[in-house]
Amino acid sequence: MTKISTTSAPTSGGSEILLTGSNIGWNPIVTIGGVQATVTFIDSELRNVRVVVPSGTEGPADIMVSTPGGLFTMNSAITYYSAPTLSSLSPVRGSTTGSTLLTLTGTHLDQVSELWLGETAVITWNSESSNEISFLSPPGNAGSNSVSVRTPGGLQTLNSAYEYITPQTVAWAPTNTTVMADSGSVTPNASASSDGDGSISYSVNDAGTAACTVDGATGQVSFSSAGSCVIQATAAQTDTYAQGSTTVTFTINLSPQTVAWAPTNKTFPAYAGSVTPNASASSDGDGSISYSVNDAGTAACTVDGATGQVSFSSAGSCVIQATAAQTDTYAQEAPPLHSP
Repeated sequence: MTKISTTSAPTSGGSEILLTGSNIGWNPIVTIGGVQATVTFIDSELRNVRVVVPSGTEGPADIMVSTPGGLFTMNSAITYYSAPTLSSLSPVRGSTTGSTLLTLTGTHLDQVSELWLGETAVITWNSESSNEISFLSPPGNAGSNSVSVRTPGGLQTLNSAYEYITPQTVAWAPTNTTVMADSGSVTPNASASSDGDGSISYSVNDAGTAACTVDGATGQVSFSSAGSCVIQATAAQTDTYAQGSTTVTFTINLSPQTVAWAPTNKTFPAYAGSVTPNASASSDGDGSISYSVNDAGTAACTVDGATGQVSFSSAGSCVIQATAAQTDTYAQEAPPLHSP
């Protein structure tokens, strides 16, 4: 014997193997693991013999072929494998769109070579242990489906193990999705709804540059700065409908600041050389105030950026600007002040 068509068989027996060699004879006796196998075919050149594998015990077994020319032994040529068993599939239902993470439990699952959900082959799976594998459900049609595995020990099926259910369509169209950053939060003026019976919840899909958070029950969006974020409304899976979701993008714009600056000592003699305004600038936002020369004018003014003190070298006028700096929530703002 020089070749065997397969090196594995189920312990229950019944599979066929083809042995190839020479001078097999017309009436060879083939034993596998000490048990005689049934010969079903011998080719005319006496080179190939097909036999039905008898039942056996788990583990390696010798194949012995007895012919008129002598006895040939193939040590540990074939390995018997016990049939797999299937206990449960979890979860028991999921969307027709697929991609539900499923866990199948049973025995000998580390030996799985083929896997089906319904009539659809699963291409990849993870063998967590000999008792558990996990995989993503392929897309399928609504209804009940079996799960099947093939191992060297045979084919096993768990009937009515998984139900494909139709996903829900979620609608959500609030119109107050553009807000000012200083408001800190916004409650959407429309709630999400579903064509199914799943309860609605809200979550952050992408916190974005606004670092948004959301109230899972009401959909109220909170933010700490300007930017944008994506909020997801989800209809939960039920016994009859799969989970569905939709998203809405919220845009948070910088709020304008109003800067007030009204010193009354804006007119003074040139020999003074400098003047400190008798009122500081302020903002209704949270930007820090700084001062700069907007137009040095004929007085060739300079200004202290922190205090607003104006210095000049001659008579004339100049324009000094008080600026409220941009922050996470407020835009920069800067009205001018004329000084002599």
